[in-house]
Amino acid sequence: MIEAVVFYRDPAWRWIPAIALALTGGIALSGTNIDLFLLINHAGEYLPNIFWEPVTLCGNTLLALALLTPWLGKKPYSIWATFLAAIPGSIFARLLKAIIDVPRPPAVLPDNMLHVIGPAYQHSSFPSGDALTIFVVMGIVWFTYRDWRVRTVALSFAILVAISRIAVGVHWPIDVLVGAAAGWTSAWIGVWAAPRWQWGATPAGRKFCASLLLVCALALFYQDMKLPEAASFRWIVATIATMLAARLLLWPLARSTYERWHTKEWVIE
Repeated sequence: MIEAVVFYRDPAWRWIPAIALALTGGIALSGTNIDLFLLINHAGEYLPNIFWEPVTLCGNTLLALALLTPWLGKKPYSIWATFLAAIPGSIFARLLKAIIDVPRPPAVLPDNMLHVIGPAYQHSSFPSGDALTIFVVMGIVWFTYRDWRVRTVALSFAILVAISRIAVGVHWPIDVLVGAAAGWTSAWIGVWAAPRWQWGATPAGRKFCASLLLVCALALFYQDMKLPEAASFRWIVATIATMLAARLLLWPLARSTYERWHTKEWVIE
């Protein structure tokens, strides 16, 4: 049963991007961006790669979208809101990365000063696209559920994934904070737009969203993330997401075929 479109847009949501931007300003004015990066990056060494790699992979667009597939049955509006939120989020991230090519930590700091997990990216550091992505998805979770426990888990997980981008050595704190603020604001835009343009919850729209999520899930099987400790996690998410998306797309056809068979519509006179 599809639930009615309900998003809980209470004023508390504004504090999250506001705090992120305030911290950004404080770090920029104090000149502590590098120092804070080193502090978090070195602290991250106390946890093994098998922890950080799956966590940071959750900021990847393909995997983050695959995590939405459990919503396909009952909350198509939330999925639709996520896709709508991705539009301003993508524009913001791509525009800033094109205009401001900030070098990443591996391009600035010597190898013996930082701990890098996975590919040592060199360019387009600002803002963090992975932080933006996870804050879009967890922002939609926040607006979908009123339960403070669900909201706390969603926000905490988004913060952890964002911090992981510093822990794996590929983003500065300011990159992550601006990405988080942009992602959360984009999520608000998504939940504002979804009730006004409800095509995504129509039968055609649901099939469209399920098809996109199925493509994302299948792509996870083949895209090399260069995070070997997260390979099993990636395959598990891809398998479950593929099954859920395929079920929504194929179940109506299977049921229709079954009903036609039992009503003898297939009998040739």
